[in-house]
Amino acid sequence: MVKARDGKPRSDKRRAKHQIYKRVTEEVMADFIERAQKAGYLDHRDYLAAFVSGEISPDLATRKVAVQSLGHLGKINASLTQIARATISGRMAHLSPEEVNIIKAARAAILQTGNEIREALRR
Repeated sequence: MVKARDGKPRSDKRRAKHQIYKRVTEEVMADFIERAQKAGYLDHRDYLAAFVSGEISPDLATRKVAVQSLGHLGKINASLTQIARATISGRMAHLSPEEVNIIKAARAAILQTGNEIREALRR
């Protein structure tokens, strides 16, 4: 047992005098627990503690989705590039000018969207 004035460091848990709490519905609580699990926390209370202490920020999930979206856009762009190469090399049936324009427009839209996401992540 710890004795008074023994010089050993003490825990700050007993010195914490303030509590933060919020009443929520079952639905909101379920959403919070799901977000905690998606963030990699086994217990939602640990997720809350990390949020309060500043270890995680509320926009972290949004940034994660944006980065994942960039990855998916890159995969789609690679697929469009493969279609274009197959068409040029003659491995694929001839595409009509309208189909070529659709592929070009899709590729341009993907590149523009990717650039917009990157710009938003820089802020």
